[in-house]
Amino acid sequence: MESRFKRSGEQMLSTFFENECFRIQRSQTAGLGAVAIRNLKEGDVILRERPLFTANASNVFEAYEKLTGRDKDVAMSLHANALLKPGTPRIQAVWKTNW
Repeated sequence: MESRFKRSGEQMLSTFFENECFRIQRSQTAGLGAVAIRNLKEGDVILRERPLFTANASNVFEAYEKLTGRDKDVAMSLHANALLKPGTPRIQAVWKTNW
């Protein structure tokens, strides 16, 4: 992840990602935030990514097992909603959160 720095008033803000629509930067109040850098219209595509893997509820474990070691690491590093049913396997929680 490339980090660049932008001056905002007197404070330097670290920018982690930027495209023609928005940037991801450190928030002055907490964590990271996505900030529009131009006016956006309803329906604008602001980011398009290749899926790491595709699955449905019945084959998520099988699809995960087909990934390379590096892609498995990436999958497991994705956010998983902590409010899912306790005991939900991590990869299932990641899939449910990000599908």
